Amino acid sequence: MLKQKKKSLKALLLSTALLLSVGVNLSIESAQVRAVGSPIGTINVPVEQAPKFNLDYNKNWTNEERILIKVTVKSPVNKKISHIWLPDGQVTNVTSFTYSVVGNGVYTFRAMDSGGAQGYASAIVDKIDTKTPVIKFTTPSGWLNKDPEMKIEVINQ
Repeated sequence: MLKQKKKSLKALLLSTALLLSVGVNLSIESAQVRAVGSPIGTINVPVEQAPKFNLDYNKNWTNEERILIKVTVKSPVNKKISHIWLPDGQVTNVTSFTYSVVGNGVYTFRAMDSGGAQGYASAIVDKIDTKTPVIKFTTPSGWLNKDPEMKIEVINQ
């Protein structure tokens, strides 16, 4: 009976951790639990640590249309990474690779280790600008017999 309760509690905590960990690495060390009609107590429940990502990519302004993201995934508890879901829906188990993206956007990677723990990481690409700004000069027409005023307008498309 006690083993069933521990499994249920662990499953509840894991599902809570997964719901809360979108975009962040979350670890729960202990939890307060209370069964109906019993006093509150603290039970230390070990929870698998999520796989950790390292995403390395150009975060500076660029006019390149394609950005390469160097992705590395590791398990902090030395478990094998069983699945990595890529932003385009593909699945791999290769833990070090380069992923190519075209255009600004949020690109989220998800990994699961052999123990079922999952981790997430997102690359926020927001500095691709491939359009040249338009510059308009406007000057008065005709001779004014004074220094002309020039209006300069920059339009960033």
